[in-house]
Amino acid sequence: MATGGGPTPEQWARMSKKQKTFYWIFVAVIAAVIGSAVIEKLLR
Repeated sequence: MATGGGPTPEQWARMSKKQKTFYWIFVAVIAAVIGSAVIEKLLR
């Protein structure tokens, strides 16, 4: 794992299209959770 928790360029090159898709879904879910938590705090 590279800094920030993502795959290194070498790992990325070996990943299949399916694995990359799952990775982007995972990233999007985390971003949505963090984003909604931040918005929730700002609105209170």
